[in-house]
Amino acid sequence: MPSLPMAVKLCSALPCGTFLEEPPRMNQDPSRLKWMLLLEGAVMIVAGFIVALLPLEFVKAVSILLGIGLLALGALGLFRTVQSRYGNAGRMAPSYIGPILAILVGLLLVINPMSLPKLLIVILGVFLLVLGVVQFLVGMAFGRGPRGTSIKFSGVLGVVLGIVILLVPAAAIWLFALFVGVNLVCNGVVTLMAGWRLRTAAD
Repeated sequence: MPSLPMAVKLCSALPCGTFLEEPPRMNQDPSRLKWMLLLEGAVMIVAGFIVALLPLEFVKAVSILLGIGLLALGALGLFRTVQSRYGNAGRMAPSYIGPILAILVGLLLVINPMSLPKLLIVILGVFLLVLGVVQFLVGMAFGRGPRGTSIKFSGVLGVVLGIVILLVPAAAIWLFALFVGVNLVCNGVVTLMAGWRLRTAAD
């Protein structure tokens, strides 16, 4: 049986001997990292201000991009289905439904970008309205105690918010985009501060 030093030499001569060596350390350049953080923070702040100042245009742009993506996916899916349908015409007929629906929804979003956001807002308004009514009924069942009062108050708030969203869906879309913009600005400021602290520490 070989001794321990001999075993180490034999293992070092094999590919597995590389595991005995010290693993290479990742070279992290603080200068590069700080500039990446500063650039990322600046981009997020600029994007956040654009979204906050032009919220409806932001929603329209996102809807149009989503519509273009659905058009591309639908066209590719339709092309793939057409190419693979030979000899299976009867069984491949349902495969046309998905690509055709994607193309139709994509066209709708490109032609009328606000259609999908308004639909989602209406669904959200109905959901909040129904949830508020249910919460209010549950609060009535709990009686006049603190818990029942809080549940009833939450239900009334949900009903009011649902009615406002259903009556003024454009305002809800504007508030959502404004929230996204403010969130981008806040995250950008935090990232910018992290990059600036790294810069001052490196200097």
